[in-house]
Amino acid sequence: MPSKVSHVRLPEAEYKFIDEVIENGYFTSRTDFIKSAIRLQIHETSKRILADLKKKKKKISHAELLKSAKKSRKAVYKEIWS
Repeated sequence: MPSKVSHVRLPEAEYKFIDEVIENGYFTSRTDFIKSAIRLQIHETSKRILADLKKKKKKISHAELLKSAKKSRKAVYKEIWS
């Protein structure tokens, strides 16, 4: 799947922070920073979804949780970066 372009409006203070961490070598570009932030948010949201699934089911095995997390990550990765 080809990449899609998104335009994001951020407050000047957030751009300033991003530029500072780039200057300090933590990221190579604004794009690198934003992609990393999105991946982190996807990971955190996936954990919340799994926690919600666990609450709905009386028992859920570790293997089932792991399988669900892998499936979710693969689908998101494929949609965004493939």
